[in-house]
Amino acid sequence: MLKHLLLAHGTRRGGLNKRLVSHIEDVMAPHEAEFSIAFLESETEDAYTVIGRLIDEGTEHIIITPLLMLPASHLKKDIPEIASYFRSSYPRLKIDIRPALSNHPLIQEIVRQRISEAEKKGATGIAVVAHGNPDYPEAGATLAAFTETLDAGYPAHPMTLYGDPGLEEVLTEIAGRYDHMIIVPLFLYDGVMTDKVKSVIESLNLHTSYEVTPSLDFDPLLGRVIVDHMDGQLM
Repeated sequence: MLKHLLLAHGTRRGGLNKRLVSHIEDVMAPHEAEFSIAFLESETEDAYTVIGRLIDEGTEHIIITPLLMLPASHLKKDIPEIASYFRSSYPRLKIDIRPALSNHPLIQEIVRQRISEAEKKGATGIAVVAHGNPDYPEAGATLAAFTETLDAGYPAHPMTLYGDPGLEEVLTEIAGRYDHMIIVPLFLYDGVMTDKVKSVIESLNLHTSYEVTPSLDFDPLLGRVIVDHMDGQLM
């Protein structure tokens, strides 16, 4: 028996995970896909608990689709460790892990939509800001490739909160080239990370105007992105 598991980051406390479940179910509703949802951080619905439940139900094959933008620590280390634990405990169990969501062309389409909805003033530059991780340069390389092929009609620059290229350094360096910056947070939803992006930018005292757009914010197109990853169409 095959089961699909959508694995989000989540949080151990508060009501965020319940809201995430609601948002995920909303974007997936038009696609009639069957799936379970688990979190990397949760007191009750963590990946170990949910996968254990699926095994108890007789599942022999689990496809994990991480709801993550870039290949950093969670996708390269944490999730493979989860899969390794269950493979060693249940030798007949098959577990597949899908790649990060940002390699789907519709993610770029959502970012282009955010840019098209933003105000333009004279020479305009684009910043696409992701989480990043200094220990996983593949994340920065993936983001760089993402921006290079974005084709948004304006120069686009990759930046990360916690990696290379760094948001503070790069934005300070390039802001003077433009009359206006459009800054797109590359996150699933508006929340703590998008607030962090805004806080960092406000602290820079840039001498140019800028607008921080909404994140992907569970855009309806995300449903198609997730389904295509579940089906292995972007392997």
